[in-house]
This record gives sequence, structure tokens and C-alpha cells, in this order.
Amino acid sequence: MSNINSQTKKWTVVLSALMLAIGLAGCGKNSENKASSTPGASAPTASSSASAPGNDSSDLPATKEFTIKQDGKESKETGKLTQGQGFTLYVLDGYSFVSMLSLLTLSADQNYYAHIEKLAAGYSLDDLKKTASEQLAKVGSVSEIAGQDQNALLGGTALMLTASSDKLTQQVIVKIVKGSAYRIDLNVPKGGSEQTFLPHIYASVGSIANSNVAT
Repeated sequence: MSNINSQTKKWTVVLSALMLAIGLAGCGKNSENKASSTPGASAPTASSSASAPGNDSSDLPATKEFTIKQDGKESKETGKLTQGQGFTLYVLDGYSFVSMLSLLTLSADQNYYAHIEKLAAGYSLDDLKKTASEQLAKVGSVSEIAGQDQNALLGGTALMLTASSDKLTQQVIVKIVKGSAYRIDLNVPKGGSEQTFLPHIYASVGSIANSNVAT
């Protein structure tokens, strides 16, 4: 119970900072983008109607259509190309991205979020896996998701770890994009929008492209 309480306090601090940043961002730059969602209960997947996203952000279109698959049904979702800290990604309707925090959230409930970090060259995957496993162990038993079992649009990953309790799922993903590595931390409370959140967030994360621009 103390572990879950400490996790809750940690995410409360992060989300408080996020809410402040959203208020500031709304006064100036268009650093938020929103998106609608409709996934379901059984291993939803997401796929793009266009070819795999390029890794040079200058070549990418301003918008892109994605096909979200769930429970045998498909819905079309449009993402808007959005600049992050040294990367770009597509943000779907009903989702918000705050570049200064590198946080992508479900607009209706910001407890559902992904934190994206561009890793330094020469990072140690073994060390990252060890520390991520220790972090996730505070939530529940840690398991590694093999490539063939991952959502198709995640693209090239070096690592995907997950852990769950009866209240929360957290994941750590290391995505490789043309030689650059990104760590993505997902926070997914249970009993609400988890089935909606995951396939959409995988589609956005899968669209990450390298960029020399930082906001």
C-alpha cells in the first residue's frame, strides 16, 4: 500500500506541473493538440493508412490519418504533427501535448499520460532495463513484452516492460528511430479509459521522428 501511495504522490506532483504548463501554453503557442478515442477490451491495435512515418520531420505532412482497430471495428483518427524537445509526433484529437514537459495526455483525464524522453547517445540499455524494472516493481510483477506481441504501430523498439496492480498499469518502452533512442513512460489507471488510451497512445508514440528543433 505504501508503494501505491508513493506512486500516487509522485504522479500528483507531475500532473500539478502539467496543469500549470497547460494554462501557460494556452496563452501563447499552440503546444496542445487534442484527440477522440474509441478502443475496447481485447488487445486493441492501431495502424496507419499511410506508409510508416519518416524520421526527418521536415518531410512529414502537417496531418496524418490513422486507423484504430478494436473489437473487430475500425475508426479513422487524424493526428496533427507537433514539435517536441528534439522530436516530432502526431497528436490525435482528444489528446494534449505539452512540449516543455514532454507529456502527452488524454485531454479528458490527465492521469492517463505518456512521458517521452530522448536518450543521450551511448546510453546503456542494460542499466535502463534494470532501473525501469525496479521502478515498475513498485506497481506489480514486471514482464517484458516481445516484439511480436507489441502494438504494430510502435515500430522499432529495443525494450517494452509492463507492470500492473488492481488500480494501475505502467509501461516503459525504448523506441529506436534512425539511431536515436527514446524512453516512453506510460501511466494508465484502471477502471476508466485504459482501453481507449492505449491504442491511440501507441499510434502517437509510433509516429515519433527525429528533429533538430527544440521548443
